[in-house]
Amino acid sequence: MTFGHEAEHYARDFACGWGLRAETAVDVAGRVLSLCRSLAELQPDHRDIWPMFAMRAIKPGRDPGPIVDLPPDDLALLIDRKARYDPPQLPAPVGPEGYDLVISARLPPPHPRSLGISVSAGVYGEGAHRNEVEVDYHLENPIWQDASTGLKVVEALIEAFDPEWVCASAFIQPRDEEGQGHHRPWIAWRARGSDVPPYLIERGGSPSEVRQAFGGELRLWP
Repeated sequence: MTFGHEAEHYARDFACGWGLRAETAVDVAGRVLSLCRSLAELQPDHRDIWPMFAMRAIKPGRDPGPIVDLPPDDLALLIDRKARYDPPQLPAPVGPEGYDLVISARLPPPHPRSLGISVSAGVYGEGAHRNEVEVDYHLENPIWQDASTGLKVVEALIEAFDPEWVCASAFIQPRDEEGQGHHRPWIAWRARGSDVPPYLIERGGSPSEVRQAFGGELRLWP
């Protein structure tokens, strides 16, 4: 049975990560815009994607967005004001924990096209949380049925964030309370000299294909 047809998946996402790397809000804004524009090209519903700074519904006309329509400088200013937690804020440089940004399509779950993105970038301090981006597509999104489209998401993450690794995987919950859940990989990529986090691929068995792509090693599972 192929990845997109397996019934035991609790959640599926694309994730990428990299080591300590200081970045400005302008840097992060450019990367976020690149990713959002690429994802909107894959599925036009995702052109309507907005930054989330409060636990409430997005209010067009009041909240800034959609992201793909924001001028880069405006998005950078928004990130510097809203996506960092180290006082004093702007114009002081961001602290070692960098920026945290949550992005969501204006489609309420459980809409099959719902999409959420979390971005942690610009982290440069030892002991701080890691630089990582997660792209969470709904389980029923057709993107999970098509490896060629999945590879376009992988490529978009590589082009936008210059990560050390990217992995598309599912999380499978344990069958009993004492068991541990595990990740089931679908696509994994690593830059030359870098490693995909072991927990993402250790339960996947041997990949069906290994080849060079996007400047690194690409592994594919059925």
